[in-house]
Amino acid sequence: MKAKNTYPKFRFSASWVNYSNALHEENGRFLRAVVRYGLYEEEPAGLSEIAQEYFNGIIRPALDRQHARMRKGTEV
Repeated sequence: MKAKNTYPKFRFSASWVNYSNALHEENGRFLRAVVRYGLYEEEPAGLSEIAQEYFNGIIRPALDRQHARMRKGTEV
């Protein structure tokens, strides 16, 4: 997939790590999806339905707010 934008950084929440730890086998795939979306706005692929729901409901809105701030030139 082609990335929309590239960002130099993003804030990663401890609660996201805690959630990923509960995913066991999917842990690495989930964390990579968060990092790829945080840095490149790359849509996650291959996540389970429950992980995708958490991503879309919790992580995506937080990262989208961070991306909007960076596009305006403000700090995250």
